[in-house]
Amino acid sequence: MTEEVLPPALARLIEHAADPVSARVLLTEALTHRTWVNEHPSARGRDNQRLELLGDAVLELIVTHRLFEQLPTADEGLLSRARATAVNEAALARAARTIDLGSAIRLGRGEAASGGRERARTLADAFEALVAAAYLAGGLPLAEELLDAALGEAIAAAVRGATGAASGLVDARVKDAKSVLQEIVQREGGPPPVYQHEDPSGPVHDRVFHARVVANGRELGRGDGRSRREAEMHAAEEAIDALQRPVEEMEEQNDGST
Repeated sequence: MTEEVLPPALARLIEHAADPVSARVLLTEALTHRTWVNEHPSARGRDNQRLELLGDAVLELIVTHRLFEQLPTADEGLLSRARATAVNEAALARAARTIDLGSAIRLGRGEAASGGRERARTLADAFEALVAAAYLAGGLPLAEELLDAALGEAIAAAVRGATGAASGLVDARVKDAKSVLQEIVQREGGPPPVYQHEDPSGPVHDRVFHARVVANGRELGRGDGRSRREAEMHAAEEAIDALQRPVEEMEEQNDGST
């Protein structure tokens, strides 16, 4: 991996780090998927799962603090729902796409061939790992710089939804993802979405459940989780993201033409 091929947001992370050499090592780990490690057993380094765990905690701290300051009258329940809106799998995958993170992830050949660079779960996990790398390389200021660039709009949308300043899908996303998806599908005249489950993967003590959500015979999204319900929620989040993306792209095109 060379600096020249890094997406601009990742190159800036290295430039702004206290120690660019250490930052590059952390960045490489954050961008390494477990399937790449499995295919390169003799290579040095490890996958991004440790950083992912730390990044999840850093994300929660920064986003909760932002919401706490911007929603001074919100109670604990509303703050919790707003945070879930800003940092759920679909939101983190969108943040990853904003900075072109998928192009830089090191994936195994099979994972890459099956669309791993666009898979919401893979992107969200890598983004969490990247947040941890930023935090370790430059503390909270560098992690916040990354979040401002990639997740700023999601946080703003969560605030708008929580305060009632916005309407429609953004407001709805403060709710449970499965409920939101059902409302969207039925608003378009379709039957309620159906969740289908595949056999769990992984060892008995560390099962990963897999779900897909289908409406009118069309697959809308897939999700993984530590329980059937969590997998369904992630599938619903991916479906909402997929349904919302064409609308957002159309709005961007309209803005650009005015």
